[in-house]
Amino acid sequence: MQPSPSPRVVQIGEYLFDRSTGEVRKVVGTGETRLAPQPARLLELLIEKGGELATHDEIRARLWPETHVDFEPSLHFCVRQIRAAFADSASVPGYIETLPRRGYRLAVRVVAVEALESEQSGSTGRPSGVGGEHGGSRRWVLRSAVGAGLIVVAVLTFQLAARPAATGAPVRLAIMPFELAAEGERGADLAQISEWLVAELGGDVDGGIEVVGPRSTGAFSSFPFPDLDRMSGELQVDHVLNARLLERDGETQLIIELIRLSDRAHPWVELYEDPSDWRAIAREVSDGVRTVLRPSS
Repeated sequence: MQPSPSPRVVQIGEYLFDRSTGEVRKVVGTGETRLAPQPARLLELLIEKGGELATHDEIRARLWPETHVDFEPSLHFCVRQIRAAFADSASVPGYIETLPRRGYRLAVRVVAVEALESEQSGSTGRPSGVGGEHGGSRRWVLRSAVGAGLIVVAVLTFQLAARPAATGAPVRLAIMPFELAAEGERGADLAQISEWLVAELGGDVDGGIEVVGPRSTGAFSSFPFPDLDRMSGELQVDHVLNARLLERDGETQLIIELIRLSDRAHPWVELYEDPSDWRAIAREVSDGVRTVLRPSS
């Protein structure tokens, strides 16, 4: 099961994983997810283990060798992000199996996709289980590179054209994928909140707020806070809306916080003791965020 020697692109079940970028996409279909650095390192370790158990000690040594972290929540966050990329479920795992109190292992076969150089030189050999998908993988990588370049050009053009008119310039808000804070039904409810907020706040037709949604912000996820420095530089956002769970006195509470990137202040924070009523929470968050970002409206 373990590919050797360490190919750049591997096929994991129905998905391709580019180890150099952390990107995951379906072999057949569109759209991709870019894993944050720590979840990508965990997936690398699971691939190297070749279906064998990756213990908690091995994971800690690989991901946080010289850093003290709150291990269990940080580890669970990484696993949730990998599962989200593979559309996997903790209750009925198809890709990542949990061995309680011991660790994790891959539940599917991993196949090395032949090197790009081999294809470019006219090689027709293909690894078992991959078929002709590597050409699609190469085109995906090239499209990603071209698309990234176009995005950069578009962002710069927008900044030059619109940003100088400071008065009335829209506020750019990044909404994180809330579902990465939990698993199962609770994670599904949190996903509903973030998607509802994208539709609600992104529909601000008079230009007061511009929204960058979870499909773009997921690559910047980390525990307990997203990578704010990278988001500020790469997404050019002004505020980040983040969600995290707090365990207190045996109860799970939900924190939703608005983070201002200019000074890392939290101009709006709310604690919810009952995270189950996602519709009521989403409406309250929307109202609170609008009050802060558009105080004159």
